[in-house]
Amino acid sequence: MRICVVGTANIGKTTFINDFLENWPGYSKPEKTYRDTLPEGAHSKHTTAETQEKILDFMVSQHAEYGKDANVIFDRCPLDNMAYTLWGMEQGLEGIDFEFADASCRRVSEAMRNIDLIFYLPICAQNNVKIVEDGVRETDPEYIKAIDDKFREFHKEWATNAKSPFFPSDDRPAILEIFGNRRERIEIAKLYLDPDGNAIEPDQASLFDEESLKQVSQVERMIELDRDQAAKEKKRRQVYT
Repeated sequence: MRICVVGTANIGKTTFINDFLENWPGYSKPEKTYRDTLPEGAHSKHTTAETQEKILDFMVSQHAEYGKDANVIFDRCPLDNMAYTLWGMEQGLEGIDFEFADASCRRVSEAMRNIDLIFYLPICAQNNVKIVEDGVRETDPEYIKAIDDKFREFHKEWATNAKSPFFPSDDRPAILEIFGNRRERIEIAKLYLDPDGNAIEPDQASLFDEESLKQVSQVERMIELDRDQAAKEKKRRQVYT
């Protein structure tokens, strides 16, 4: 299965992918990413129309290399490129106008045919990942939130609009939200993938049947219990320090 992990900067995508590969060793990730094709610092808020096109060219070409029988997980996909392009258009960045975004959108939609499942890591209370400055990742919280808003729009379009311009109507990948700490994120993924990494429920509708919803509720309860335990531990330390 061809899986992509998407989300805004500093949300924990790389960590999740590393944990995923430990739990599903039958999967691999490509050695190269879009960053390998760009000069240092030539993306994110500093992107240009040329950069966005170069990133999209790389992603579309890379995804097309893998057939449906491949077990591969990607860090980002063309949907990420669309998020940054739309942000750039809103900012009035040179060359990233409506015509450019519209052409990109058509390519992104077609590229979704080469993806089977998207794990989306949203900004939420359970995905409260500390922003870390490493000289590469974006750390501006307003910018990070603005990009997450784009992914929320994509997810809403996927769920409510059968004719969404971002996805082909006849062959769209499933999208699942992943949240919580590292263990909880993997436990959520296990609701949908068997030990070999195959989809437990092959059709999107069945992902939301009564049994699956019950399991999701159990995961949410587990998150709640972990929070309670952490609060108790913090209070205990305050008493004895």
